[in-house]
Amino acid sequence: MLGAQGEGFGHMMEQLNRNRCVIGARFTGMAAWAQRKAVGYAKERSTFGSPIADRQAVQWMLAESEMDIEQLRLLVYKTAWMLDEGMEARKEVAMVKCLAPVVSARVIDRAIQIHGALGLVKETRLGQLYSSARIAQVAEGTTEMMKLTVAREVLNPRNSRA
Repeated sequence: MLGAQGEGFGHMMEQLNRNRCVIGARFTGMAAWAQRKAVGYAKERSTFGSPIADRQAVQWMLAESEMDIEQLRLLVYKTAWMLDEGMEARKEVAMVKCLAPVVSARVIDRAIQIHGALGLVKETRLGQLYSSARIAQVAEGTTEMMKLTVAREVLNPRNSRA
């Protein structure tokens, strides 16, 4: 037996919370990689005599992805810090687990869009990353379950901010 009798579930949940934060970091990295690929391709690929990076639609996709990545990165950092400090982070962990795969899938989808048909060939890896991000939305706790956890924490009277 590891630990005191009856404390196993608590230890398991603590480790699960740490794992979910690591998942968030992983998907933040995947999104950042996809963004770098999209930026590079947008600068290289030209249509009608100028790089597609000059097109407002592409610029907006890149800007939205950059904002998504930064928000996710900050949430992952905050959650990791809370866990390291031994703070209660049930809500933050659930938010990371819910948002990381969704945000990374959105960023990767935009990168695929910027690459056009090339976005789905094996050499770009974007399609594989998108698949991983989609699977993570149901593995180790679905996004719906994470939303339920967040809602419960928000509605819990002990968490009142008043």
